[in-house]
Amino acid sequence: DFAVSKETTIRQDRARTTLWEGAGNDANFDALKTITTPVLVTAGMDDIIDPPRNAQVIASQIPFAWTAYFVGGHAFLFQSYARFSATVDVFLSE
Repeated sequence: DFAVSKETTIRQDRARTTLWEGAGNDANFDALKTITTPVLVTAGMDDIIDPPRNAQVIASQIPFAWTAYFVGGHAFLFQSYARFSATVDVFLSE
């Protein structure tokens, strides 16, 4: 477990906002609808830098995307590495 500074949270939010909503341009977000490759969207249930709700928003835009949530924060793939790797293995075998 580790603490995330307020500055880090603000910078992460700014990066996310610039990517998805930069200057009122929704092109990147809208382009998610055109993805035809299978996609696995994952998130940590306790992530305060990139809240799990964001994974749901992204996955809802991608046709037939899988969504999986794991115990842990922003480093969930290391905190829940066994479940994460098992999920990736199942996803890749489909």
